[in-house]
Amino acid sequence: MECDHCGLFDPVCNIGRDVAVIIVLFFLLTLASAGGIGGGGIIIPMLLLIGDFPTYYSVPLSVTAIFGGSIVRFVMLVMRDHPNASVKRNLIDFRIVLLMLPMALAGTTIGVLVNTVSPNWLVISVIFVTLTYVSYRTVKKGIQLHKKEKEANLRAAKAAAGDGIELDIVSGLSEAANPADSSTSTDGPAKAPNLDNVLELEEIYAEEARFPWKYIVITFSELIVIVILNLVKGGSSGASFAGVECGTGAYGGIIAAQWVFLVACSASAAVWIRKGYLRKVALGYNFVEGDVHYTSYTVKVYPALAITVGFLAGFLGIGGGMVLGPLLLALQMHPMVSMATTSYMTLFTSCSSFAQYAVLNRVIWSYGGLLFGVALVASWAGQYFFVGYIRRTGKNSLIAFILAGIIILATILLCALGIVNIIDDVNNGDTGFTGICD
Repeated sequence: MECDHCGLFDPVCNIGRDVAVIIVLFFLLTLASAGGIGGGGIIIPMLLLIGDFPTYYSVPLSVTAIFGGSIVRFVMLVMRDHPNASVKRNLIDFRIVLLMLPMALAGTTIGVLVNTVSPNWLVISVIFVTLTYVSYRTVKKGIQLHKKEKEANLRAAKAAAGDGIELDIVSGLSEAANPADSSTSTDGPAKAPNLDNVLELEEIYAEEARFPWKYIVITFSELIVIVILNLVKGGSSGASFAGVECGTGAYGGIIAAQWVFLVACSASAAVWIRKGYLRKVALGYNFVEGDVHYTSYTVKVYPALAITVGFLAGFLGIGGGMVLGPLLLALQMHPMVSMATTSYMTLFTSCSSFAQYAVLNRVIWSYGGLLFGVALVASWAGQYFFVGYIRRTGKNSLIAFILAGIIILATILLCALGIVNIIDDVNNGDTGFTGICD
């Protein structure tokens, strides 16, 4: 595509600038991968500061890189098991994905449209405000996790020294996480378990231990439907496979159809998940630390939160991970599970955003392809080296601290760049909104 930026490795401009972008982003995206996020909050400032891209192109390029990194993390994480050795299930929490992903995709659809009409000062301002708050919450969560790790290590050391302290963290956490089980205990004689219930519970455990084909097929099917609708809808350049013109009734109708489809997916998932959760409680399922309890409140509030995550993903070009990761940690999800689940959902929000920016003719393909490849390699390195170390040592608080560090860096960079860009836009008189189809 034609744009007001030099070509890739153009000697007339500055080859060193493009090389610097590659080196810096590779290092930062390696760290971002360890936190389970795409790193849009650092990609955008680096493209603005080092790459000299305008915000209009930085956001789509950021989404392109996030999409590439998300593919690698999905491949590496989908085969891993839950960190709690007392259960045999996948590291990714697919039920929370089924509940939240459709609404996150719905939010992404609106976020991309709002980004298209918004001036640079608004995009940068919202990025800064959002990441400042998220930075604070993530640092706070990291400190809490670190204190818990120190206390657990101290108890383990005392038990090993023979102080008569019995350490049974897993069972203690399970009882706290599943009060329904403990409340049913009595001082009377124990009743023999119902054989049918035991068999049903064993089948639940066996199902969770299998490869999650069902969940993957469902989520990818939802994504395919949305991508197809986006291609049919097209964008400002008229790049519609069905000849739909931007701003027409058909254009708005397709957007409405996307929302109806995604709301139906999330609502049906909420009913199915809630029913399954109640059955687990009745059977005495072994809930562990970080498990989500699908109360009537949870299945209503979490989809609403997902809409916000998706909107920010599309509007700010941050893939959703910088908001979703801290959100799942704040909801008491295990850090490793949060990292993996965030990575999986980021794959879909970034893919949806990428498809929309592509049909809107907003991606510079030479730079987009380069950043896609850099993110692929960097994400592999982050998962292999950093996450591998965390798995071996059990220092899960590092995930929160890495995530917080990346977000804080992004916030500082965007603060400085935002002031410069806003001043330039004011001087040029380019501070207003544009039309979706301009």
